[in-house]
Amino acid sequence: MMSNFTLQISSRLLAEAAMQRGWDVEYLDERYTSIVMITPPGRKGKLFKSSVTERESYLGGYISANKYLSYRILQKHDYPVPKTWLADDATFTPENAKKYVVKPATANHGDGVFVNLDTKDAIISAVQKATAYDNKGDVVIQEQLGGYDHRFLVVGNEVFVVKRSPPVVIGDGVSTLTELVTRLNQDPRRGEAREGILNRVLFDDVEAFLGKARLSSIPAFGEEIVLMGTANVGRGGSTENVTAKTHPSLIHLALEVARLLSVEVCGIDIMCEDSAIAVDDQVCGIIEINLSPGIRMHHRPSIGEPVSVADKILDLNFKEQETI
Repeated sequence: MMSNFTLQISSRLLAEAAMQRGWDVEYLDERYTSIVMITPPGRKGKLFKSSVTERESYLGGYISANKYLSYRILQKHDYPVPKTWLADDATFTPENAKKYVVKPATANHGDGVFVNLDTKDAIISAVQKATAYDNKGDVVIQEQLGGYDHRFLVVGNEVFVVKRSPPVVIGDGVSTLTELVTRLNQDPRRGEAREGILNRVLFDDVEAFLGKARLSSIPAFGEEIVLMGTANVGRGGSTENVTAKTHPSLIHLALEVARLLSVEVCGIDIMCEDSAIAVDDQVCGIIEINLSPGIRMHHRPSIGEPVSVADKILDLNFKEQETI
C-alpha cells in the first residue's frame, strides 16, 4: 500500500526491494517515517524500523547505543579498540604528539563530534560543546587512530564493507576555498538529507574544521584540502565498496562482534589504514557500533559496485530456518 509521504531512506530502500518482489508494503503514517510492515504473499508480515528488524537483541541495542559502554564491552573481550575515557574521568591526561576525538556518548550522524584535538584547552572546549548532544550530558574522549573509516555491515553471515573518506577539494591557484566548495556541491550526484549518491558539503562544517579565515584563502595549484575531520557520509563524505579486497581477519572480527551482541544486522565502524591488510599487521580499532545502520552507502557507493543489502535483509528475515 503506497502513501504520499516520504519514508526515511533505509526504510524506503527496503520497501522498494519488497515491492519489486510483489510483496505488500504497509506504511503507518507520516509521524513514523522509518517504520514499515512488509508481508510476502501468504505469509505473516514483519515490522522494520530502517534496517532494524523484529529479531534483534534488546541487550545488543542497549550496548551499542552508548559509545562508552560499547568500548568497555569490546575491551573486556580483547577486541581492538582505541583508548577511551569518559570526559569526567580524572585519570585522563592528554599525551604529547597524540590527537583525540570528543563525542557524545549517545548521539548519531556525527553530531557533536570533534576531531584532531591535541591540547587540553581544545579538548575541554570540545567537551563543553558535545555535552549538549547527549541526553545525560555524557561525553567520550577517545584516542584518535590514523587511517580510514570503514563501515562493516553485517547481515547474517555476510559482511559488506565500505571505505568512507572525508570530502576534499583540489586547489587551482585561482579560486578561493569557498568557490572550490561551491563547485564541489554542484556535482549532480550530490543531494541533501542523505538522498543522493553524495551529500552536499555544508560551509558551517568546513568553517568549524578549518576556521573562517581559511574560506577566503586561495589554495595553491594541486593542493589537496580536506574539508572535514570525519568521513561522515551525511555531511559530504565519499564511499567506496571495498568488500572484495577486505582481509578475512577483518570480516571475521565484524562477525564476532555481531555474535557477541546477539544481533543479525549491524554496522561496525573500524578505523584502519587498509582493509586489505590483516588485523594483526596494522593499527586498527573499532570506534563505533550501530544497530540501525544506514544502507544507502551500499546501494549507492561513490566508487565501486552497488550491493542491494535491502534484498539481503529481506532474505534473512523471511527465510524458513531461524539463525542465531
